[in-house]
Amino acid sequence: MGVTSVTTTSDSATLTASVFPNGVDTHVFFVWGTDPTFKTCTQTPAWPGKDIGAGEPPIDGSSPVVVSVQITGLTAWQFYYCAAQATNYFGTVTGEATSFRIVT
Repeated sequence: MGVTSVTTTSDSATLTASVFPNGVDTHVFFVWGTDPTFKTCTQTPAWPGKDIGAGEPPIDGSSPVVVSVQITGLTAWQFYYCAAQATNYFGTVTGEATSFRIVT
């Protein structure tokens, strides 16, 4: 599991990841921010509706699921760091972090 692509505009980014829930209900979200250690970060639920309190059911099944999120209001020339996270009965897994930069 991890971020598979990042697409940017002048002030936003779309983060995409592939998650394998392995047949267990799984909540998927992205953590992102300007701190590469994620000690201060934002947690955003992944789309399509794979909640963290969004009132929608978690994903399950035995096939990989592609999820994404669009984040807006980003600052030009700033480096950002992001990772996908999945939480289920067995715990929380954080994928490998990646970085991106908004270029105007």
